[in-house]
Amino acid sequence: MKNSNGWTWAPKPPKISVSMRVLNVFFSLFCITLKSCSWLIRALSWGNVDNKVVEKDLKNRLF
Repeated sequence: MKNSNGWTWAPKPPKISVSMRVLNVFFSLFCITLKSCSWLIRALSWGNVDNKVVEKDLKNRLF
């Protein structure tokens, strides 16, 4: 299938599967964020954790 710009498009999937996929992505992002935040809160609540170590570990986790 081609549209007016000449781009080739696959047939559109049913709307339900698209919304489910979007929800799935949001949910996984939410879970990842939750895990990172809970880990960060735990690290900060210890208080004796060196900030540089926390920073380095966070960078390793995020990037």
